[in-house]
Amino acid sequence: MAMIGIIRLRGMWSKAPKVRQTFEHLKLQRLNCCSVYSDTPSLQGMLRQVKDYATWGEIDAKSIEALVSRRAMIGNRKFSQAGKEGKLDAAKVAAEVYGGKKRLADFGITPYFRLTPPTGGHGRIKLAFPAGALGPRPAADFAALLKSMI
Repeated sequence: MAMIGIIRLRGMWSKAPKVRQTFEHLKLQRLNCCSVYSDTPSLQGMLRQVKDYATWGEIDAKSIEALVSRRAMIGNRKFSQAGKEGKLDAAKVAAEVYGGKKRLADFGITPYFRLTPPTGGHGRIKLAFPAGALGPRPAADFAALLKSMI
């Protein structure tokens, strides 16, 4: 089963309650946050709701490992600090999550990653992907965006 990474790009000032609630369900409360989910029909419905405020694409195990090792939080500590004490390995966590066997919460990791704005900026955040930054992206373009935000 494919894994989908979702990044919130726009704010929620005076937006529809359905959109706001969908972002709460996706655990994307702030700008430049990323969540990782299995690709299901219910997720596709949520993505249609937030298509004007977020971007998403297929994510591979290597990108999940980079997210976990550099941006994951366990409680109020970084994964790198807590992982040394708890003997957690980012590669193992990424393999389990990518395989669909476990979720990030099963390891005690927060279900979202706070990222920095991308190097060079997002581009036009009011237009869909080929001309702007919103909506679905091919896997290679999403991986490049994610790499510039980690």
